[in-house]
Amino acid sequence: MFLKKGFTDPIIFSNYAVICTQFGQINNAENIYQKSLELFPNNQAIFAHLGALLMDIGNLQEAELYIRKAIEIKPNDAKSYLNLALLSKDLYKYKEAEYMFKKAIEIKSDY
Repeated sequence: MFLKKGFTDPIIFSNYAVICTQFGQINNAENIYQKSLELFPNNQAIFAHLGALLMDIGNLQEAELYIRKAIEIKPNDAKSYLNLALLSKDLYKYKEAEYMFKKAIEIKSDY
């Protein structure tokens, strides 16, 4: 629907997906993020948001892939490291979780 209206800003897609999530429309939000990645394949925020969404619904292995891609694109994003730390903890990868927590704190000391 956004494409028909001429929108090409990834922030618009991401914001709409966040709104869908807040209204419990998880499948719709996931579809919007996936479509956004087709249009903006190097957008770190979309990878990070989709990873967080998948994490929230318990799709941990897939979430890990998206969060790692977000970190690959933007290696100084503390929030992605924090999410990966929490995810690693949930996957019983405790040494990796510890490393990711430390990395998040290194980037953003108030974490």
